[in-house]
Amino acid sequence: MDNRSASIPAAVTLGSQPTRKSYRHCVIAVVLTSAILGYGNELYAREDFHLTSTKDNPADSVKNARRTPHDALLEKRHRGDRHALRMREDAARHRLWVLTVEHVYVYDTRKLRLIRQIRLPNWSVADFICSPDMVLDQSGTAFVSNNVQSRLLQIGPANFRKKEHELRLISARQWETGFGGLAFGSDGTLFALSSLAGSLFKVDLASRSAKEIALTKPVPEGCALTYLGQSHPRAQPRVVSLCVGLGNRSRRIDLSSDLARGHVTNESCD
Repeated sequence: MDNRSASIPAAVTLGSQPTRKSYRHCVIAVVLTSAILGYGNELYAREDFHLTSTKDNPADSVKNARRTPHDALLEKRHRGDRHALRMREDAARHRLWVLTVEHVYVYDTRKLRLIRQIRLPNWSVADFICSPDMVLDQSGTAFVSNNVQSRLLQIGPANFRKKEHELRLISARQWETGFGGLAFGSDGTLFALSSLAGSLFKVDLASRSAKEIALTKPVPEGCALTYLGQSHPRAQPRVVSLCVGLGNRSRRIDLSSDLARGHVTNESCD
């Protein structure tokens, strides 16, 4: 895993916009990261906790955070992994998925325990701006991206069986890297944002391919991809919208009904 990602607090790399709910997830990420570093194994978080304090003294984040049953997680200490890169909540199944340097950890948020530790097989990561991403589909299946190559790792929700997808990129560019941002649409369409050039792709797992969507301009340094929704079915033309997070800024992408083209604006995604 790249050294840059390993030195950044987990809250910085989360792929969500700064809403009240996402701040709650950031807090859990920061506190969880503290435990992985070996500062304690009982984790507590609250929505209004000061996120930046963990960089100076991660131990204080565990000690000072208020104990809340819904946010608490019990964590075993790990020697290899240093930071949580991405976190995804599966509220329907009461699970929290955490992507780290070498593993994916799955937690039961009701019983406050670690369910499964899943090692990433032959997973290499470059020192790019964007870390790999992880996204969950409606069935609870996790997909982990590789920011170097166009590969996805699929992890089943029941048996946690792993399946690797090597994707053929259909792109006008001569070169592309892997993906730094993933997002599912409401109909199950998987979108992926390349980690360097900022190109957007529509992924077809059945054909093991990813076709580039022609954007009015690329969105480099976009490390977070969020599905915003679509216009009313009767609206013409129908528009599917995505949000790209660039640090504390965002870009909005409105896609054509056939998902072949996308208009990029500086409009806020709030």
